[in-house]
Parts: sequence; structure tokens; C-alpha cells
Amino acid sequence: MKCVVCGNEINNDSVYCEYCGSKVESEPQSIIHESESNDDGNKKKSKTSIFITIGAVAIAAFIILLIMVTVIIPFIGNKMEVAEVDKVVDQYNSGAITENEAYGMINEIMMKTDNEDVYEQIAIARDEISDLSYSKYSFEVAEECFESGEYEDAINMYSQVIESDKNYDDAQDKIKQSTKLYPR
Repeated sequence: MKCVVCGNEINNDSVYCEYCGSKVESEPQSIIHESESNDDGNKKKSKTSIFITIGAVAIAAFIILLIMVTVIIPFIGNKMEVAEVDKVVDQYNSGAITENEAYGMINEIMMKTDNEDVYEQIAIARDEISDLSYSKYSFEVAEECFESGEYEDAINMYSQVIESDKNYDDAQDKIKQSTKLYPR
């Protein structure tokens, strides 16, 4: 048996430690001492578990970061480029920019990307701008025809205005007005 104070080996039947003079506890103390030694083992196991948990969390964080860098951030970037293309079409439709400016801005976006989804959206946007261009031209000509009393031509040209054109509702109203004014 060991002395609980100095740790030296002493006889099992000793009442006092022959090395430090401390009173030796009876058997129950040695049981407590053994359980304390088990606590030390549990503490070591607990520390090991903590290190394993921290390591697992660090690896998981690294994997999440890797996914963000390789998948999510490019995905968000592509969505932003697609939104940028859509914004150019909206600006052209509202009259904030010219047709040439719209095509120039779309070409700039195309030069910055390497994503097929963005290329596809650019192709769609070019078609939309082209369709809007003809629609806006039709509306202008229709307005001139309406003002000069050429209601049949006005109706034909107003009918060429597409729904996505900001002038569509006005064109529909003018078709109704022209129909009333056009003598058949």
C-alpha cells in the first residue's frame, strides 16, 4: 500500500507512514484512492474525447468552407451575373439606356464569365433586346400614324408591340381608340 501524503510504499498494517509520519488511513481510504486513480483515467479519456471532437469540428468546418468556395460562391456569382443581364434588359426597356448601350453592357458581362448558364441568359437577353427594339420601333411608328389620322396603319403597328414592352398597355389602349376612330 502507498502513503496518500508522500506516495511511498508502506506496510499494509502500518498505522503511521515510516517516511513522512502521516497517519495511514484504513482500507476505505485506499478504495477512495483507487477510485481517484480511475478518475484520472477518466479525465485522460475526457481530454482525448474533447480533442477528437475539436478535430472533427475543425474538419467539418474545413469541408463546409471548401464547399462554399468551390460550389456556393460561384453559384451566387453566376446568379448575380444573370441578374445583371436581366437588369440591362430592364434598363433598355425602361428607356434608361439605348439599344447599343444594352448590347455593350451585355458584351462586358459575357467577357467576365465562363459559365454556360450566364451565356444562355445572354443569348436570351440579346433576343429580348432585339424583340424590344422592333416593338419600340413599332410603337413609335404607330404613334406617328395615330397623330396623322392613319388609324388603320396605327392599329397594325400598335399590334406589333409585345407584352414585355413597357409601352404594351398604352398600345392596347391606342388600338381601342384607333378602332373607334377608324371609319370602315
